[in-house]
Amino acid sequence: MKKGEKLRQISRDRVIALTSISLIALIVLSCPVIGAAIHYGKVDKSDYYYAYDMADNILETPGPNAVVLVDTDNTHFPCRYLQVIKKKRIDVRVINPEAAGVPGFQGADLLGRTVFNYQAKPGATSYEQIAERNSEEFPIYTAVVDAIGLGWNLEWRGFLLRLLPQGARIEDSSGAPSLYTKGKKEPYSDLDSDAREAIELPSIQKANLEFSREQYQAASDIYKGLTTRFGNDLYVPTLYSCGTFSVLHEFWGQALQRLRKYKDITIFLPQAVTINPDFYSLTLARAYFQMLDYSAALAELNGYISFNPNDAAARALRGQIYFLLKEYGSAVKEFEKAARIETNNPKYHYFFALALPKEK
Repeated sequence: MKKGEKLRQISRDRVIALTSISLIALIVLSCPVIGAAIHYGKVDKSDYYYAYDMADNILETPGPNAVVLVDTDNTHFPCRYLQVIKKKRIDVRVINPEAAGVPGFQGADLLGRTVFNYQAKPGATSYEQIAERNSEEFPIYTAVVDAIGLGWNLEWRGFLLRLLPQGARIEDSSGAPSLYTKGKKEPYSDLDSDAREAIELPSIQKANLEFSREQYQAASDIYKGLTTRFGNDLYVPTLYSCGTFSVLHEFWGQALQRLRKYKDITIFLPQAVTINPDFYSLTLARAYFQMLDYSAALAELNGYISFNPNDAAARALRGQIYFLLKEYGSAVKEFEKAARIETNNPKYHYFFALALPKEK
């Protein structure tokens, strides 16, 4: 090949190489632009007022000088923002009982309030104590998800439940709550988990109300709808809201347990793992036990007890499974631990005594 032809070949090769490099660079540089064009609508938060709307509704619900109990940052800080920055409903006290007494948080005075002839029950939570010490002085409302365990009368007020002592008159509050909205509304599939929690809060409260009134089928139906909607096409899962909805899975399971729908529990409750990888449930373990699936029950209990080592009921259930599997040594250990945790529970002592002679 002549010198001139060689030079022309080299030039062509360089052009091809430069063109290829330029094309690759263009593709690489265009990826963020293409990604932004595709996903911008889902991640644009410039008009994202779901937390604002929720807090606005929470603050507008109670009467003057009320106490509103909350349990997560998702409800606490939006309300405090509106009160501190927007000066909205500053007469309402928004309190996270677990943080009462922590610098910057309200509620230490209500938790420590002296009430004539009142003595807190052993093991009473700060949530229970604030409600019990102050219910005669202030209207008490709650956005706490597990308020159903208090044994109080609950009155649905949309984004909140009104806490009333047993025997108190409950007003008819079956109508839809008034909604205060700001900003546009995106398709549900574009919402992150915090926004979904914010707009679902009235339904969460409604389900908990039905559960507290022992209307377990009605509660189950609402929990099913809530958890299904929450998980569908979830684009951005976040910590607190996913934690909230894993608790709702547990409540759904407890409602199904009271309806003796054990198979449904084993079908639906494991779905909570998709939003909370550390989800373990004593309710699910009991359902597996009722279905005679002892290996699945043990696997669930092992995970549950790793997070809740002092749960006597879980220890006793694991002991029962070991007993049925004729692993008497392991059964004795579990029954003994259960009896030590709850020394006044005769059932655990009976189980321990029953298994002890069979241990070799």
